[in-house]
Amino acid sequence: MSTRSESSNSALDSHLPQQLDLPLVSPAPARPGEWIIRAVRLNGRVMSYRLRRSRRKTIALYVDPNGLYVAAPRWVAIGEIERFMLEKERWIVAKMVEVANRAPGFQWTEGAELVVFDRSHRIVISASAQTVIHHDGQILVPQAWLGTERLRRTIVDWIRTCALPHFEALVHLHAPALGVAIPQVRLSSARTRWGSCSIARGGKAQIRLNWRLALLPPRLSDYVVVHELAHLREMNHSPRFWAWVARAYPGYREAERELRQRGRLIPAL
Repeated sequence: MSTRSESSNSALDSHLPQQLDLPLVSPAPARPGEWIIRAVRLNGRVMSYRLRRSRRKTIALYVDPNGLYVAAPRWVAIGEIERFMLEKERWIVAKMVEVANRAPGFQWTEGAELVVFDRSHRIVISASAQTVIHHDGQILVPQAWLGTERLRRTIVDWIRTCALPHFEALVHLHAPALGVAIPQVRLSSARTRWGSCSIARGGKAQIRLNWRLALLPPRLSDYVVVHELAHLREMNHSPRFWAWVARAYPGYREAERELRQRGRLIPAL
């Protein structure tokens, strides 16, 4: 289910050719955690990409309908990052072709419909609305907001607001079947994962669930919740782990397949 490639912790091969360091498209220095836009020559052409540095230990590449993203440790030089990208050139090109064949980005126009937890919501222009209003299956928006980043951000925030209590209710529903304590639930905006699970040193557990699950049939949210809760039993994908999953969600194999298929069709918001 991933459109991601990641480096190892070892140094990158020194025999790779030196990558041409092209000028920054956005030259202003980024604050920690911010994306900056750069360009690199791949597949015989100049390709832009977004780079973000953090405290991570490896270089990761991922592709979505908006382009190529690179996450890298703070200490890794640009030349080393771009040599790694050159090494992964065939993977990058293949993923960009794959993503280009997926569902197109969502069109923020009047009449467009969003399905959130199996309920359709249609965007309607409202002459009186000063902000976005959700009413009886309609998303009422001011004329001036159509097609703007402000509209996209406001509706995504609304979907996230709907998603968190829904996911928390699912966690409370399924945790007893797995015999685990109720973990803390947080939303994720990850581009390559539907969910993740972690346990702190003090034993406090947390699961993170991708808000985009709200755009899929609710039964798939159930499956991802069960999958992450089962990791509180087994932090792996061993037969014991899948036995725990089957205990709470017997049809997990079908759900796994459906999640892969439908996940590719979600419009990019």
